[in-house]
Amino acid sequence: MTNNKHQFLLMGVFNEADNVHSATENASRERKIYTPSQWAATVRTSSRNRQYLVKEQTTEDFTDFTQMSETLANLD
Repeated sequence: MTNNKHQFLLMGVFNEADNVHSATENASRERKIYTPSQWAATVRTSSRNRQYLVKEQTTEDFTDFTQMSETLANLD
């Protein structure tokens, strides 16, 4: 039997994602960033306590649904 609990964020309470966003924002103020790979490096090294894991994506990681949406639009 598992004990599933619902967790809700409260105003004024920070979670791990807030820490990552804050650290990244602070680190990005100190450097000029021109490319996506520079953003990845900034996120990776933005924390003083640990290195964040960043999965850089390529164009193969995205799917173009244009053709499918045009086909579905013709079902009317």
